[in-house]
Amino acid sequence: MAQVSGFSTRPIEEDYEIRWDKKLGAGVNGEVVLCISKKTGEKYALKCLRAKDRAKREIQLQKQCSEHPNVVKVQDIFDNTFKRPTDAKESRYFLVVLEFMSGGELFTRIKAKRFFNEKEAAGIIRMAAGAVGHLHKFDIAHRDLKPENLLYSSTAEDAPLKLADFGFAKLDRGDLVTPVYTPYYVPQEILAAQRVQQDKKAGLLPKSAVFAYDKSCDMWSLGVILYIMLCGYPPFASEVRETNLSDRMKKKIAKGEFTFHEKYWAKVSDQAKEVVQALLNANPSQRITAAQLLLHPWVLHGEGASEESLESIQNMQPDQQSAESTAAMAHYKDQMMKMRRPDKPVGRVNASAGREELMRRRKEKLAAKAQGEGAPTSRFANKVRSKRASLSNVVVPDAPQARGVTRGTQALEKLLAMCASGSVGAGDIATQANSTLSQMNADLKYVQKAIQTSVGRADGAINAAALHQMLSRLVIPTEAADGAPLAAPSQGAPSAPVPVIKVQETSNTSQIL
Repeated sequence: MAQVSGFSTRPIEEDYEIRWDKKLGAGVNGEVVLCISKKTGEKYALKCLRAKDRAKREIQLQKQCSEHPNVVKVQDIFDNTFKRPTDAKESRYFLVVLEFMSGGELFTRIKAKRFFNEKEAAGIIRMAAGAVGHLHKFDIAHRDLKPENLLYSSTAEDAPLKLADFGFAKLDRGDLVTPVYTPYYVPQEILAAQRVQQDKKAGLLPKSAVFAYDKSCDMWSLGVILYIMLCGYPPFASEVRETNLSDRMKKKIAKGEFTFHEKYWAKVSDQAKEVVQALLNANPSQRITAAQLLLHPWVLHGEGASEESLESIQNMQPDQQSAESTAAMAHYKDQMMKMRRPDKPVGRVNASAGREELMRRRKEKLAAKAQGEGAPTSRFANKVRSKRASLSNVVVPDAPQARGVTRGTQALEKLLAMCASGSVGAGDIATQANSTLSQMNADLKYVQKAIQTSVGRADGAINAAALHQMLSRLVIPTEAADGAPLAAPSQGAPSAPVPVIKVQETSNTSQIL
């Protein structure tokens, strides 16, 4: 990478004393340690970033916005090649000297209070919205708005709150497609972008498919922060501790479904609830903007804000938490710990053991192929063969002599032939395998839907004629029992008396009797 304009190449040690043992935190792209100006003796935070384009973008965007009173200020930027205490060799780094934020994180400050009311919450949102609004004026989306990135400049009661860590920040030119987020603060449009990327990788969508979101994602995250400040627990939480985002949680986020529990929201004003609802609007185009939020009476001058201490203080204390907040905040802490990068010394790794294992596997595959046991896909082929019974030829109920195949079984036969040939490339086999799984799943879902749709009475009886008609659409006719080609079912033919097929429920599935 070429020299970056505005980045000093002089050694940072000439101007600052770096305290590598005084770690202040870790951002998205690098660690933060203490440094002290040799000229003034003033403390600063030093962020060390590997010299990459992403790091350059982060620094330039924060520098562009750092003159705002609610954004952490960039003091100096260095482009140096040196070796940190944990490095095995010298590397090129971008070293960002930042304003030292001695007041700590937002929620840490709130938890330390004995009294916290709506007016204080409104003041916090006013400062945070000011910072976000400043970014949005430059069409910059922060994309990682959370309490850990909202820091107080000092421990003074009137200390300003400032926005930090621009590791995920990016210019919004209508091309924000990468799903970067922290689970509790992610809006539905970023989850939608993630689903599109997953479907493209699975081959369900063309590579050209694009789903873009915009900078309004920051306003949703701000709404989650406000919700927690007012009641002490998040509006959306996974009910599965091992999962960052459960399916149920994703559905609630997609619909914007959250609850103002009476027990914990009784002291909260209607104006505050109105702001929460405006921020947590699942439709980005209808979500309140930063400029609009700053003009809202509740945010602007605390109109209607209650001065009574909120339940959030008790819910945030470990010894006095409610059942709802205990579960939610415990899971929140657990997930935050999982997402923090562990401190690992950087050194050389002996990879000989892994290389030996890789070579052993390669030799086994080559030996198996030489003995005529087929390509390395033989084990996969055996697994596929073991599941053939689940999609055997479909028998049409009203015409037992008529048999046919489905698209799933056709794809399966083609896959087995490819695996057995030994001359087909692994890429083609993988593509056919994905196609086979998709077709088989589609067949099974269609059969299940057909059975459910043809239930004709409350006692579980199935309308056989209706089931026959639906399954006939699934089957690709081949030939009748006598070898003659099958004719397609006649849609206008009179139906025979409808037999009744009973469905008996078992512990695992339904059986047709």
